[in-house]
Amino acid sequence: MSHWRMTRLSIAPILVGSMLAVITFAFGGVRSTKGETDVRPAGVSSYSQQSSGSIRFFHDPKPEPGIPREARDAGTVPADQNELKENRSNITFRTASDDKNYGPLRNVIHGPLMSIRIRYFDRESFDRARAESFLKKVLESEKGDTYTHIFWAEGLGVPAIEAYLQSEDLAYPGYLLVWSGRAVYQDPKGKWWFTAMPQMVSKR
Repeated sequence: MSHWRMTRLSIAPILVGSMLAVITFAFGGVRSTKGETDVRPAGVSSYSQQSSGSIRFFHDPKPEPGIPREARDAGTVPADQNELKENRSNITFRTASDDKNYGPLRNVIHGPLMSIRIRYFDRESFDRARAESFLKKVLESEKGDTYTHIFWAEGLGVPAIEAYLQSEDLAYPGYLLVWSGRAVYQDPKGKWWFTAMPQMVSKR
């Protein structure tokens, strides 16, 4: 039998620009215990007493590396096929539908924020206090470039921070992933934003 356990640690309110928010840390975990009865494999109606098969549970708190799959085509449309009629490869070309630079990340975050929930942070780079300070700097920064599509070429690894931003007047939170010098944000309405900013991560 498996049990999910959620732990929250409240941090004192901080002022994020003009946004007063409480940062909390929330981590999910799985605890597995061996039952006294037979374990039936999924999709199998009968289970042999002689079978050595079993169901195993594992939980990795890290988000997937790189930009979420559902965000990769955000802000783009298929390229004009008439211009690509000579292209005989299997490569798909897309073009940006909005070339506007929206400035720093703070410009596209709907405020004021009521709470910020950190679900994951890289423990090789931060402790909790450093993670809170780093995220505050990211949200307060007046520097950076933000577009509705991916505008950099390099790949990204596992995010340094994964967080949810809850606005006072919206039912659903925004979703934020932060790397060193990069951020990807899905606002409460489902729109994706991509930000390049000064690098702020330092190893502790």
